[in-house]
Amino acid sequence: MASKFRLHVRDKPVAPDTTSPAPMLLIGEVDRFISFESIGRHLDVGSWTLTLPASSPQAHLIKPGRGIALFLDSSPDQVAFGGPIRSIKLTKNRETGGRGLLTVSGVCDNTVVRERLGRIDPTTVYAREDEVSRKWVPTVHDGVGYRTPRNSGEFIWGLLVANLTIPVLSSVGDTSRRIRYLDMPTTCPAVLRAMPADEEWKRYPIKLSSIEDAVWDLARLVGLSVRFLYNAHTGLVEPRIEPSRDLSDDIVFDELAGNLAGFEVTVEAPAFTRLFMAGEAPEADDGRRYYEYWRSNLWNPPGWVDFSTPGSTPAQWSDPYWGRKGLEVEWNTTAESYLDVRESDWGYQSDPADPGAALDPPVDSDERRRFDRQRIAAFVENSQKGLVTFEAVDTDTCRYGRDYQIGDTVRMLLDTSNIPESMTDADGVIRQQVREVRIACKADEMWIIEPTIGSDETSSTPYVYRKLRQLQRQVEATNNRT
Repeated sequence: MASKFRLHVRDKPVAPDTTSPAPMLLIGEVDRFISFESIGRHLDVGSWTLTLPASSPQAHLIKPGRGIALFLDSSPDQVAFGGPIRSIKLTKNRETGGRGLLTVSGVCDNTVVRERLGRIDPTTVYAREDEVSRKWVPTVHDGVGYRTPRNSGEFIWGLLVANLTIPVLSSVGDTSRRIRYLDMPTTCPAVLRAMPADEEWKRYPIKLSSIEDAVWDLARLVGLSVRFLYNAHTGLVEPRIEPSRDLSDDIVFDELAGNLAGFEVTVEAPAFTRLFMAGEAPEADDGRRYYEYWRSNLWNPPGWVDFSTPGSTPAQWSDPYWGRKGLEVEWNTTAESYLDVRESDWGYQSDPADPGAALDPPVDSDERRRFDRQRIAAFVENSQKGLVTFEAVDTDTCRYGRDYQIGDTVRMLLDTSNIPESMTDADGVIRQQVREVRIACKADEMWIIEPTIGSDETSSTPYVYRKLRQLQRQVEATNNRT
């Protein structure tokens, strides 16, 4: 049977004091709408749209600063989606029959990650934009005191706390930078402190730039789920940051099991598989730059062996000269692209053993990490796209919100003969993360739940919007380095 949802409007935050968060109380239910759609996204900001008659008493609940909260009917305390209003449009013409339509749209509560710039030493940086104290030294509270993060989970928590709940803008402090309706403890949760040590977070120097890329990219690298969800009891938004769950042994979507009503599989070839990277911009007295050339280091399909593999034969080589990787073989492409990484700050250093040639950045240097971060992001965003969008049917053993969530890994049984082998496991079964969940309903119709599973950067959002997101990232990267 299909799940039912209840849509409520929440008020804007009440006037806060300087120490306590400001709750957003529920003020009314909307059940006479024409259509509603929400799209929650894994490690990204989701969106929603609501259309209702402008003459309806419920339309008077819609005002700037307010938001929505979508609850599972079977679990009144379980919030499936929530977020603030960002656009209100009133339409009244012949087509609407004189009654008028009110169209409201907004984003999910993950937007708090997008709304803050990472700060370093404001008194130094704002006085003069130079290289003095350019690196933000992160700290995290472990329940006893503040210390340097030991893994990326701790770094993410410390970064969010420093910029969302206790940010300081000047020597006297500026509490207006706090997210008024956020309930986020200072102490890092034990589940994040227990994660294995890593230094991936050192790739992200925070210098007057959005914290969004650092949070989403690091969470993806170390397998975290990061969500901000509304709590109806407190009226506040709370962070849920925890390791992503692998539920593929328990959550299986199959037409024979009755929890799969239909699906659509889409795969796209990579935009490029090879990347030419250029480092710091040349100075007036030194026109040389540091360059690197990379090939996508992705999984090789069975039967294809790199030509340099000891004991291999020419019959096994994917390409006897280049040892092409599996992705290039599968799609028959070796497309190249160029990436400017001038913010790496890695100036030209001559190689004593080869005068005129440049040395590589040191292995453990910040410069090396920034090169690697840009390379990984470029390959992920422009690599092969594989996604499955399907209509899920809630059953007693498989119900969205209760048994699986955005970010969980699930299993799907379907014909995989036409899709790349890299999308399936060795047994030919698809095991992928839930990247998006669309919840929608039209008047007098049943609610539908459409999860999308697939590879990194997978999205059921139309192609044009994906390109706009890529363009936005390019513009932000340019702004960061100029």
